[in-house]
Amino acid sequence: MVVYLRATFDERIGTVTFFLDIIELSSTTAEGIETALLDSLARHGLPVDYLRNHRVGLGTDGASVMMGCKSGLHFFAFLSSLSVF
Repeated sequence: MVVYLRATFDERIGTVTFFLDIIELSSTTAEGIETALLDSLARHGLPVDYLRNHRVGLGTDGASVMMGCKSGLHFFAFLSSLSVF
């Protein structure tokens, strides 16, 4: 899985998008993807506590494992109390 980060560090420059990580998934279930993604973000200095206190967006390819309303990654992010939009 490829992870890009899009953020605004300086309003004069605007929003920038940059490559953050490539993650080899050991599981392609929503739970496995969530664990791998959160572990990667934590390794790069973005732990769950930080994510809970800041706006977080998630862009995907629309696959059901990512978007499913009963067991997709968005659903698990919601249960984890991340304010994903």
